[in-house]
Amino acid sequence: MSACGFGHPGTRIAADRPSACRSVAAWKRAVSKWIRDPIESSVYRATSFFDLRAACGSASLVKELSRHIEAEKRENPGFVRLLANDSMENLPPLTFFRGLVIDDAGTAVETLNLKRATLDPVVHVARTLALDGACTQNSTLGRLAETRILFGDDEQLLAETSDAFANALYQRARTAFCEGTDGSRIDPGKLTRYEQTVLKSGFRTVLRLLEYTGRRYGLSLR
Repeated sequence: MSACGFGHPGTRIAADRPSACRSVAAWKRAVSKWIRDPIESSVYRATSFFDLRAACGSASLVKELSRHIEAEKRENPGFVRLLANDSMENLPPLTFFRGLVIDDAGTAVETLNLKRATLDPVVHVARTLALDGACTQNSTLGRLAETRILFGDDEQLLAETSDAFANALYQRARTAFCEGTDGSRIDPGKLTRYEQTVLKSGFRTVLRLLEYTGRRYGLSLR
C-alpha cells in the first residue's frame, strides 16, 4: 500500500506482526475464543481475520481452519447475530448541502468519512452474510454476489449495494492518489453534482442494507 502511495492506519493487519503469524493450532484456539466469547474477547477487533484466503503455500491449511470456523459457528449460533448487530453501528449521512455533509442528526461537517459512511457498513454486513451462508468468497464484492444466489430474498438490493460499494472504492482510491492519504475522507465540495448524486444514492442503499440486516436478524437500527 505504501509503495502505491496509500497511507495506512497503524492498527492494520500486517504479516510480520505476531497477531497475524500463528500456527494452525494457535489460529484454531483464537477463533474458538472469538466465536464462543465474542464480547469478552473483543471480536470486533478481529473480524478481518475471518477474511482468510490462501495466498501461497498449502491451501489445505486455510481449508482446515475454515472447517474449524464453520464447526464453531454451528455450535454458537448467536455469533452471527452479534456480528450483524455490530455491523449496524454506523448509519450513513443523509445528504450534502452547499458542500457540507449532513448526518442523521442534522449535524453539518465539511468532509465525508467515506469509510464510515459506506465502505465499513457494507464490508461488515457482507462478512456477516457470508459467515451465515457459509460462502466460499472472501472479497466483499464476491460475497455480495454469492449471497445473492444463496439467499435470493433481495437480489436487487444486494446488486445495488455492490454498485454503491464499487463507487465508494473508486472515490476513495482517487482521493488517496490525489492527496497522498488513505482516501477515507473526501471533500464533497470537490465532487461534481453527478458524483454527489451517485454517492447520495449509495447512502440510501446502505441504509436499506442495514434495514434488511435488521429484519433478517431481528435487530433495530441504532
